[in-house]
Amino acid sequence: MTGEKAAYFIGLGGSGMMPLALLARKKGWQVAGSDPKINPARLALLQREGIQWYSTPDPGQIQSGTDCIVYSTAIQDSHPELEYARLKAHDQHWKVFHRMEFMQHLLANKSQQFGIAGTHGKTSTSSLGGWLLLQAGLEPDIIVGGHPLYLEGQIHAGQGDVALYETDESDGSFLKARAQNRLVLNIDLDHLDYHGTFAKLQAAYVQFIRGADLAVLNADDPVLRKYLLHPAQFDLQADQLWWYSMDPHNTHDFGPELQRRGIQAGPLPNSDSLQITSVCGDVADHRLQLPVPGLHFASNALGLLFLLRIALPAVALEELLYYMETYPGVERRMEQIGSMHNGSVAVYDDYAHHPVEIAAVLQALRLRLPDQARLHVIFQPHRYTRTQELFRQFAHSLIAADTVSLLPLYAAGETPLEGISSLTILQAISAIQADQAGSVQVTLINENDYDAVFQLAQPGDIIACLGAGSISEQVRAYLQSRS
Repeated sequence: MTGEKAAYFIGLGGSGMMPLALLARKKGWQVAGSDPKINPARLALLQREGIQWYSTPDPGQIQSGTDCIVYSTAIQDSHPELEYARLKAHDQHWKVFHRMEFMQHLLANKSQQFGIAGTHGKTSTSSLGGWLLLQAGLEPDIIVGGHPLYLEGQIHAGQGDVALYETDESDGSFLKARAQNRLVLNIDLDHLDYHGTFAKLQAAYVQFIRGADLAVLNADDPVLRKYLLHPAQFDLQADQLWWYSMDPHNTHDFGPELQRRGIQAGPLPNSDSLQITSVCGDVADHRLQLPVPGLHFASNALGLLFLLRIALPAVALEELLYYMETYPGVERRMEQIGSMHNGSVAVYDDYAHHPVEIAAVLQALRLRLPDQARLHVIFQPHRYTRTQELFRQFAHSLIAADTVSLLPLYAAGETPLEGISSLTILQAISAIQADQAGSVQVTLINENDYDAVFQLAQPGDIIACLGAGSISEQVRAYLQSRS
């Protein structure tokens, strides 16, 4: 590897690493890296971009001309390449960066940065934000954890001075972000394997908000609303802290000054659209309409709209609303990936892996069901620690379906926890049904049992495949085998 700009990625195929590798390549860097597990589609994209991939970690693959070595939180300190990089960094003049630090290194010349944070909805909101900035002609850098359907990969390298990216609270790395403009969608119970307690997770979010020049918070989120009622803890000036809401009951007790720093909207009957009723205390009459179903997404879009409207006053609100109507969406976010029975049964794929996300997806899909049709869910639990912490909440979310099929738990590299498995969720659902006389059919299946699930569906039904692990690849392969 030669040249002034060269980077080596340890764990090249990771969901947070691959976008950075692609962005670096688009910016003219030479890029290589190792990863024992990369799916064929992602590998093909890397190869098309001229990125060298090694299937086996080996310190000898890190060449002397390398400038930066990049790793993620998932990489252990004992990893042979990371150990070697740190040992030789001084002699070889290598910079060893955590992935978030390297991202900021790549974006150093971007004077207007937007960071999207929250337990749920970051990827879809970041994808929408990138779309709006592109359509507005601002030529942004875009970095998204998922795959926007308007991009070949997960990134766009623009020539403008604007960047928008998804942050990551799971490992605390969002605190390394330098985004001046920050949107916080929600704060929910998750990632306690890193943060330890919910209180510590909330404290990290407070620190994230403090680092903003402009922060927009969701006033409908209970935690964020509590903070908005006592904003002094953020150490921000009045004109730096703003809010958005879909429920006036959540903002009626805001003081006059805070009332003028928000955008209020309400859902239109029998629709996924919103009617914007006030902006910065003034009466307004705008319609926010999206091709993506679900009021949870509409709420996130409202917050994004307000963030861009404040930070980019040269871009008109009406212009952003127009661009929203043509948003193509993002892969694995309420994505229809196929159908059965001559097209009469729709099959959806979604990354939802937290109870709140599952509830939102099922609520949105219910709106698409004809009368008497049924909603079938195939769910792959993700991580032992998350399942241990939230199995009861998973059960309460899943009983909104008519049938639930639980795949084996996807470990995501975690060590198994005794007594925690997909059976834990099944037992919790059974306990709820015993108390409430519920009628959800729930079973344990494996990846060879998809036939049985799909045969349950009748014309008009919907099948939803949910989870952050391998379920998407499995179901897509199954559908492909039947086509």
